[in-house]
Amino acid sequence: MRIGYDALALQAPYSGVQVTVDQAGRALAAALGEELVRFVSRGYGEERREGEAGTVYRAPISGRSRLARVLWEQGCLPGVARRARVGLLHCPAYVMPLRWRGKSVLTVHDLLALTHPEWCKRGNVWHFGLVMPRAMRRATRVVTPSATVGEAVAAWPGVDGGKVRVLPWGVEGRFGRAPEAEQERVRTKYGLAGPYLLTVGNLEPKKNLAGLLQIYGRIAGEVPHQLVVAGSEGWGDQRPWRQALEDLPPSRVKFLGYVPPEDLPALYSGTDLYLQLSWYEGFGIPPLEAMACAAATVVSNRGALPEISGPGAVVVDPEDQTESARVVLELLQDEAARRELAQRGQAHAAGFTWARHVEGLLEVYREVLGAG
Repeated sequence: MRIGYDALALQAPYSGVQVTVDQAGRALAAALGEELVRFVSRGYGEERREGEAGTVYRAPISGRSRLARVLWEQGCLPGVARRARVGLLHCPAYVMPLRWRGKSVLTVHDLLALTHPEWCKRGNVWHFGLVMPRAMRRATRVVTPSATVGEAVAAWPGVDGGKVRVLPWGVEGRFGRAPEAEQERVRTKYGLAGPYLLTVGNLEPKKNLAGLLQIYGRIAGEVPHQLVVAGSEGWGDQRPWRQALEDLPPSRVKFLGYVPPEDLPALYSGTDLYLQLSWYEGFGIPPLEAMACAAATVVSNRGALPEISGPGAVVVDPEDQTESARVVLELLQDEAARRELAQRGQAHAAGFTWARHVEGLLEVYREVLGAG
């Protein structure tokens, strides 16, 4: 029986949820071959690798138009999937076509559009708010990347908690300690002349960039490190972090914008400390990528970050800026402690692979298909 995979959300360059949709889809294609049908938008194609397995159906819509994607997904995808002999439809990006009456698996990354709309894009609040609650109730199984999100989904009104399955995501195999020459190439490319702290992620409200800048401001006078921020400009009220930035010398914070995937391993490898002080993450791939590159890592105690980071990172309360700054400063002043933390983190991150995630997905598919 063929598996359908709704990858309509893919629109290069990938970040956040799109990375997980892409990586899981590639790993599924390698495992299932022609038994997997990936439904993508018209613009998908350049990202597909030479000789990649699986069938790709290109919908006659632009991935850049949310409205076109929503209308095609809800109105046309069920019929197209049936004609493609799909027996199970996996929708890996929060929502599914409500007219689909076959067996289904839905991946829910978090419930922020429902619980913290102020942290989300308006389009997501509208789209997910309308579709996601019903999708969670209708799906045969709901997959979440962490127990933190799984418990929230199971507690949502009308959702059968017994159908929730927790399957952590993976770290791509290319993330590892980069050679010195590659680190130097990336330093030169981005103008990083001295030691630096690093954070990676779109500039969006839940990332708590204002808090990170304020914590950095407490120690900037005692360390030579720049704070490097890698990520595309996001959405929401940017005034808090821009105001916090005004209190720092311009030369101490460097915004790189979007960093292409090929530069990330060296960027992680070159930092003395990686920081992820978000207000919430349903999983948190960048800290694991940093750990895989042997970067000592500090995360906030919010969302799934402590769960996913485990023994591989130091956990702080982002609201307690004085204590967080003390922890960061002590790590920067203790090379042996950073080295030991980096070793723990690298060993921990090795347990998160896309192959393992897909093994879990295949088990969920077998469970659903065998349910009669």
